[in-house]
Amino acid sequence: TALEQDATVTVTRGDTGEQQSLTLPGKAPNSSGTDNGNGTVTDSSTGLIWQQTDDTTYRDWQGAIDYCDALTLGGSSAWRLPSIDELQSLIDTSYTPTIDPIFIGTARHAYWSNTTDESWPPIAWGVNFNDADVSDFGQGSTLYVRCVR
Repeated sequence: TALEQDATVTVTRGDTGEQQSLTLPGKAPNSSGTDNGNGTVTDSSTGLIWQQTDDTTYRDWQGAIDYCDALTLGGSSAWRLPSIDELQSLIDTSYTPTIDPIFIGTARHAYWSNTTDESWPPIAWGVNFNDADVSDFGQGSTLYVRCVR
């Protein structure tokens, strides 16, 4: 189920074994956003507005940033790639994939965040909505994208 309060988890880099602590923001179990009827969802717990449906295209990290920067949706062009904390706030393990089904068509794959690894900037963090795994990826890897504003 979703976290009811903040929790700190430790993630381990696969290539070096280095560990890093991340805080998962809590939210009410099974809380859902509001479908704004324009391709966006407002998360009532964070106030963030999310792209409701991704475009099912794999992109490298810079391509993901460029895609969000160029996106016009719901009457706005102020979109960006989310931070790892923002992206993790969407995790809800009571669903499969591990995200509220209000987010239509979410793939059971990893999605980019804009958060880079502090110790090795060519690495950026992502969330896999197949199993709620938070992992680091080389920026040349191709993942899905869900933009936020």
